[in-house]
Amino acid sequence: MDVSLCTVQHMQHLALQTGSVVRWPLQVGGPRLLNRLHASFLEGCIEQSPNIYLTELQDEL
Repeated sequence: MDVSLCTVQHMQHLALQTGSVVRWPLQVGGPRLLNRLHASFLEGCIEQSPNIYLTELQDEL
């Protein structure tokens, strides 16, 4: 397996800093705009009308 020296050094540094070679993001993506109630409502709309357009879903909200 060919791995650059820079990558190995980065992994060693990360392992010493965190105890792991995996860096987990503090937050993935932006904050959610819809809560669980909204998501459940949209799911119900889709179950009732599987061919509903996104614009129609937006209007329902």
